[in-house]
Amino acid sequence: MSSAAKLRKQQKSDSVVETSGAGWSPQKNVFIACLVLVVATLAFYNPVAHCGFVYSDDVPYVTGNSQVQAGLTWNTVEWAFGAVHMGFYHPLTFLSHALDCQLFGLNPAGHHYVSLLLHTASAVLLFLLLLEATGAGWPSLVVAALFALHPENVESVAWASER
Repeated sequence: MSSAAKLRKQQKSDSVVETSGAGWSPQKNVFIACLVLVVATLAFYNPVAHCGFVYSDDVPYVTGNSQVQAGLTWNTVEWAFGAVHMGFYHPLTFLSHALDCQLFGLNPAGHHYVSLLLHTASAVLLFLLLLEATGAGWPSLVVAALFALHPENVESVAWASER
């Protein structure tokens, strides 16, 4: 092997070594990126704990709905999958509200935190999906953070029946 070829080979291996450990990237630190996304989302939306129920839709879906307030029972499951309420068919939404009522009663903080946890999980799943699909760590994290923290999503987190 000529000396020029040896030099090129050495330079190539040196550049691989230099770039392979350089800096932090979401691809290498998926757990930390997910943790940052979770902490940022929970911190950003933490004030939902002080929100009450919204009169317009939370009354017919949660606070004024005796089926939902009964908790997660077989009767509620049958009703949820058979009911068209306010012109909509939402069996999973009704079941999640029934579970919230069983766990938290009519304390709105519990209902809002469940919505916040669902939103946070959705943001993390979006990041992981984009990372797997594209392999682009930073763009995937930025898109997931924009989804998680964009003001347009406040309604789905702070309005219990928006779930």
